[in-house]
Amino acid sequence: MFKPKEMGRAVIIGPKPMMKQTVDLLHKMEVAHILDFVPLEGETEIWIGAPENSSASLNEKLVKMRSGAKLIGLEDWAAPGIEKLSIDEVEKNLDMKIRTVELNILSASEAKSRIEEQLKRIEERICELRPFGGIGIPLENCRGYDGVSVFAGRVSDIKKLEQAISKLTDEYELFSAHGEKSQIALFVANNHRETAAKLLSECGYEEMRVPDGSGIPSRLIAEQESHKLGLLEKEDNAKKSIAELRKRHAQFILASEEYLSAEVQKAEAPVRFATTEHSFIIDCWIPRAKLGEIRSALETATDMEVCLEEIHISHEDEPPVLLDNPKAVKPFEFLLDAYSTPSYYEIDPSIILSFVFPLFFGFMIGDVGYGLLMIASGIAAMRLFGKDESMKSIGWCLMVSGIFASLFGVLLFGDMFGLTFQSGAHSVEGEVVYTWSSILGMDIPIKSLIHKTEASGVTQLLVISVIAGYVHIFIGLLFGIINEWKHDKKHAFGKAALMMILTGLFIFMMNMAGGILARWLESFKGSAPWVFDKLAPALSAGLTIGGMAVPYSTLALSLAGTALLVSSIGLIGLIEVLEISGHLVSYTRLAAIGVAKGAMAMAFNTLGIGMIASGNIAIGIFGVVVLVAMQMLVFVLGSMSSGIQAIRLQYVEFFMKFYKGGGTKFKPFGYERKYTIEKSGKAD
Repeated sequence: MFKPKEMGRAVIIGPKPMMKQTVDLLHKMEVAHILDFVPLEGETEIWIGAPENSSASLNEKLVKMRSGAKLIGLEDWAAPGIEKLSIDEVEKNLDMKIRTVELNILSASEAKSRIEEQLKRIEERICELRPFGGIGIPLENCRGYDGVSVFAGRVSDIKKLEQAISKLTDEYELFSAHGEKSQIALFVANNHRETAAKLLSECGYEEMRVPDGSGIPSRLIAEQESHKLGLLEKEDNAKKSIAELRKRHAQFILASEEYLSAEVQKAEAPVRFATTEHSFIIDCWIPRAKLGEIRSALETATDMEVCLEEIHISHEDEPPVLLDNPKAVKPFEFLLDAYSTPSYYEIDPSIILSFVFPLFFGFMIGDVGYGLLMIASGIAAMRLFGKDESMKSIGWCLMVSGIFASLFGVLLFGDMFGLTFQSGAHSVEGEVVYTWSSILGMDIPIKSLIHKTEASGVTQLLVISVIAGYVHIFIGLLFGIINEWKHDKKHAFGKAALMMILTGLFIFMMNMAGGILARWLESFKGSAPWVFDKLAPALSAGLTIGGMAVPYSTLALSLAGTALLVSSIGLIGLIEVLEISGHLVSYTRLAAIGVAKGAMAMAFNTLGIGMIASGNIAIGIFGVVVLVAMQMLVFVLGSMSSGIQAIRLQYVEFFMKFYKGGGTKFKPFGYERKYTIEKSGKAD
C-alpha cells in the first residue's frame, strides 16, 4: 500500500501480419503502458510504424459523431440510466446510421442557427432604433438636407439647450424625448452649424448615428418586437426538436463515439511502435504480476508467433506509477495528484493522507451539526456529479471529513451548530448561555470535554495541535529516511538528526504546558504507572535558562541532533532546524481555526436566539432568518478555511520532509467503456 505496484519492462515482438491481433488483445486487457518509439539518428533498418488504412475513415466518422454530439448538446447532457449497446449493434449498418443521424442533426441545427441569426439582427435593429423611439419623426426626415444641419443624439441638459438655441436663432426645429438623458433631433440652418455644435457640447451632447431605413422609430420597434415574438416561438420549437433528437439518438451517438474512439486508438497505435520490413516491436511497462498472463494470452492468440520478453531495469529507469491503495483511499489520490504524482521509488503517502486530512479537517470543524452538513454535501456531490471523477473524489473527502467532524463534536467538544449540549464551566455569571439542553428543555447526556471559547480550552487545543504536528512531522521524516536510505545515506542520517531535534523541541513545548500535560498523564496512572511515575518526571527534569525551564532531554536531543545534522549534510542543515521548528508551531493553526469558528458561531447564536426569544413575533421571524443565514455563513467559511489549512499542512509541513514527486502516471493502452459492451455480451 505504501509503494506503487511493481512494474516490469517488456518488449513484445512479432511478425507484421500479427500486429492487429496483438493490438486488439493489448487494448482489451488494458495492462500495457506503451512507450513511444523514437528512432535513432541515421537509423535505416528500424522506423516508426504507420497507422492502419482504416484510420482516416474512422477519424472522419468520429469527427461527425463528436460534432453531432456537440450540436445537440449531448456533451453536457446527463443520460440517466442509458443502456449499453453491444459492439455488434454499433457496427451493424454503422455508416448508414451515421449519415441518417448527421442529416437529422444538421437540419435541426441549421434551422436553429438561422433563427438565432435572425433574432440577433432584430436585437441589433431594435438597439439602433431605441434611442430615437421617443422623438416621433420619421427616420428619412433626419437626413438628406442641403441647407440644414441635423444633430441627433442625447444631451444631459435639455432645458439649457432649449433656452440657448432659441436665443441663437429662429431657424431651427428641436424634437426631444425626456429620460435619464434626453434624446434629441435638432434641425438648424447651416450658417448656425458651428455655434449650434458648441451649444450642444456645453449641454453634454452625445452624437448617435441615425439608423438606416424609413418610418417612425416607435412603429418600427413595435414591428421588430412582433417579429421577434414569432421567431422566439420558432426557436422554442427548434430547441424542442433538438431535445427530441438528443433523446432519440443519445444512445447510438454515445455508443458509436465510444466505439470509434477505441477503434481510432487501435488503428493509430502502430505509430508508437518500432517496425522493420517484416516485424514490429512494442516497448511497454506492465505490472509484474500481469506479465505471465499477458505472455500466455499473446502466445495463445497468435499461435506462438508473438513473444514477450522482460527486460532488466536499473534504478535509472523511471517506470510509470500505478498506485496500489484500498478502495476507500482511492478518492484521496485526487489530492496527491493535485500536488504531484509520486516517483516510482518513493513512498506513496495516500494512506496517511486519507486519514490525516479528514482528521485535521474534522478537528477544526469539530461540530456535530456542521459535520452532518458536510456529510450531506459530500453525498450530494457524489450523486449529482457521478460522471466527474474529480467531483466524486471531492465529495468522498468531504463526507469522510464530516464524519470526523461529527465524532469530534460528540466525543470532544459536545456541540452542534456552535451550541454545547450541556451547560458547563463556560457559563458566565450574569449572561444567558444557550445550550441544547436548555433550549429543548431536556438533559442531553453529551458533555463538553473542551470548551473552544474558554482560555483553558484554547490552551488544551494548542497542546493537542502541537502533539498532532509532532506525530505528523515525525512520520514524514521517517518516510524521508526510508526514501533516502538506498541511494543517499547522508541525507537519511540528516532526516534522523531532524527527528531528534524535533523530539527535543516537542518535549520542551510539552514541558511549557506542564499543568495540562500532568493532568492528562495522571489519567494513565492506573493503567500504566510508569508513564506518570517514571517517564514524566524524567522528561521534565532540567535547567532554567533565561527564566525558562529547559529539560535535559531537550538539550541532549538538540545537541546530538545538531551534531549529526552538521556532520551528515553540513552547516546548510542548520536552516532545516529553523524550518522544522516553524513547521511544528504552524500546526497551532488547527486550534486557531477551531476557536475562530466556534467564537463566530457562538456570537451569531447569541444574536439570533436572543431575537427569537424576544417575545416579538416579527423580530422572532427575522431572528430565524438571521440565524439560518449566519449558520450557513459559518459553515461555508469554516469549511473553506479548514479545508485549505488541512491540505496546506499536508503539502507544506508533511510532504516537504520526504516527498519529491515527479512520477509518470501509469496509462494503460485501452479505452474505458461506459456505453458499449464486448461482442461476447460481457460488460467491460
